Amino acid sequence: MSEGRPSNPSNNENSDLWRRVTELDAFFNHSLALLCIADKEGRFVRLNPAWETTLGWSVAELIGQVFLDFVHPDDREATMAITARVFEGGTAVAFENRYRCKDGSYRHLRWYTGVHDDEGRQHAFAQDITEQRKAEERARIYEDTILNSNIGFIVLHLEKPGDELSLRILLANDAAGRIVGFDVKAQVGQMAADVFPGNIESGLAAAYTRIAESGGSLDMGEVAYDDARIQGIFSIKVVGLPDRRVCVSFEDVTERRRTEEALRQSLIQAEVIRAQAAALAELSTPLIPIRDDVVVMPLIGTVDGIRAEQMLETLLSGVGSHGTRIAILDITGVAVVDANVANTIVRAAQAVKLLGAQVMLTGIRPEVARTLIGLDVDLGGIVTHGSLQAGIAAAFKRRGG
Repeated sequence: MSEGRPSNPSNNENSDLWRRVTELDAFFNHSLALLCIADKEGRFVRLNPAWETTLGWSVAELIGQVFLDFVHPDDREATMAITARVFEGGTAVAFENRYRCKDGSYRHLRWYTGVHDDEGRQHAFAQDITEQRKAEERARIYEDTILNSNIGFIVLHLEKPGDELSLRILLANDAAGRIVGFDVKAQVGQMAADVFPGNIESGLAAAYTRIAESGGSLDMGEVAYDDARIQGIFSIKVVGLPDRRVCVSFEDVTERRRTEEALRQSLIQAEVIRAQAAALAELSTPLIPIRDDVVVMPLIGTVDGIRAEQMLETLLSGVGSHGTRIAILDITGVAVVDANVANTIVRAAQAVKLLGAQVMLTGIRPEVARTLIGLDVDLGGIVTHGSLQAGIAAAFKRRGG
């Protein structure tokens, strides 16, 4: 028999009291809220079945237990203070805490309690708001992420289906203002077409309208934007939200694109310079076939280390591909004949010889001859002639021409 319930009715008064108690019992036992009565020591004396449904504890397990023992340690001090205030003032209060379940987890409860009888017992009921708190926490995380992001976010609401002019700004973060150059947050509540008139001409408003109505997402790529206040290139993504809302995220990629374009132009210019240098190098060390087995390489200007390697590579490649037997190196146009030039000639002669051909040196002026002697260069095995004409004549004669 429930506490406080009268004995079997013996008259009309008891019958009416019995009916009311029965109704209260039914309300108590079938309520989805957690109903309880605790004595002055804070021990449970009555609970309804919703406790087991919500927290896993049976009524029998909780009867006689101190209700504070189930409060989360971090919430216990505040709960004790509120309970003391209830007993001191006798007024009803509302508060929240986390309550331990039988499996060790905690649920968020919102309490409404007060002292309701002459014995100072505390009557209370609680609602499980755990899912609400989780949803609020998720919303807070999402909001913090959006509001503190370096990417611009604007949320729009399509007030009239199919009407792109009815897009209204619902939310904007600080980054949106930094990117476009004015305080977009201050424009919340305004029509998007008034704040961003370029949306209409660029087709952005039409795209936002489609996504707001159909849902889904759209990566619009990089969009060139130009209106009275905003000019630049923006990377834009759109995500549909419930109730004909749409979230637009965007970044200003103008400077990045300018940098990339400058780099691209620089690479193109570098390639042109490289191609020109290669062409000049080829022209500076030409290999001229004057007969199937005789080639001439006239050297002009200064012969440095790089050009010497180019000359040697061109000469060996030409000798190998032409079936050359005599390669004439003409140094008439070489301004200065030094050790580098001399060593290049010697290396060329040795390399050509390995291919079964012979090097003939022409264009040796008297001062060049004195320089070569002074450098003690061994030109043994290299046929020399004072002029290119003499060298060609000698080559033809040697090869039966």
